[in-house]
Amino acid sequence: MPVFFPNNIFTRVLTSCFTDNIKKEVTFIPSAQITQNILNDNSSVGLIPVMDLLRHKDLFVSPGYGISFEGSLCISYIYYNQKENLKKISLAGDVSSQEVILSKILYKEMYGSDIEIEILTNLNKAGEKNVLITGDENFKDERFKQGISFSEIMIDALSLPFVNYIFASSVEETLQDFERNLEEIDIHFYNKIEEKNFDEG
Repeated sequence: MPVFFPNNIFTRVLTSCFTDNIKKEVTFIPSAQITQNILNDNSSVGLIPVMDLLRHKDLFVSPGYGISFEGSLCISYIYYNQKENLKKISLAGDVSSQEVILSKILYKEMYGSDIEIEILTNLNKAGEKNVLITGDENFKDERFKQGISFSEIMIDALSLPFVNYIFASSVEETLQDFERNLEEIDIHFYNKIEEKNFDEG
């Protein structure tokens, strides 16, 4: 059973909790490609950005398994480098529909304005812009300490839990088979994250 994950510190820690026979099935790819991969392969499961469900309502999703963030530790951070210009934001890193859609909702909710979004491919220019970075780039040289947790902002703005990724498949039985593997490792994964034990082995 192929399993498609975004490639970031949290999904690699999650993979480290699996048995060897599941580990060998995991492929790390950009978040924006996961949904299409599980649509192309009926035998596969993916950890997809939740906002992808707006365009793919026929997918079967796990009722209890995904990755959500509640506090300052998360996968996405906003860096305000142009506080006088809050009508434009750049997206960088492992960008998917999640960041595009939620940025628009967030800015409408907080500032009452539509926002202009651009994709930033050169992070060397990040210091000149307001930028939302998703993925491991936040943790290089402890960059995240200069940013604001996107999960905290979303929770404060919408008073709703912030769920980044959810397990999904195009076939219900495939998803159910995979979920049986999660029953034994979800607590182990949660404890690792709570203890900030990011050992990926």
